[in-house]
Amino acid sequence: MGPEITKWGPSWGFWLNADWSIKKGETTLEDYEGGKLPGEEPPEKVKEFYDLQVKKFNSRYSSKEYMELCGKVFDFYAKELVLIGTVGMAPSCHIYNKNIGNVPTKCSASAEGTGANPSAKFLFFKQ
Repeated sequence: MGPEITKWGPSWGFWLNADWSIKKGETTLEDYEGGKLPGEEPPEKVKEFYDLQVKKFNSRYSSKEYMELCGKVFDFYAKELVLIGTVGMAPSCHIYNKNIGNVPTKCSASAEGTGANPSAKFLFFKQ
């Protein structure tokens, strides 16, 4: 998993992803070169933001919890200003077969990944 942090803090992303892999029991510290996590350890507020992102990704899309977590994500971006958008809500074209369901009618490029997103995990084949 690699929440948005990897887009604006790649060295932190390496460290956070490795740390998360250890927390989930997928790897151990000994699996990493020199017994040290790769990348650079981020500040505590970035670690907290990463955990918030993981919770968001693991919550049910559009649920009350998901929407609250998205609000917290946007609050972080507004306060910390880690991204400065130059083009907002840029339209993008997506083509789907007519037997695919739950296709969003409006999609836009999104640096934070929380907008209408044609993510495959929300699509299904119609019977």
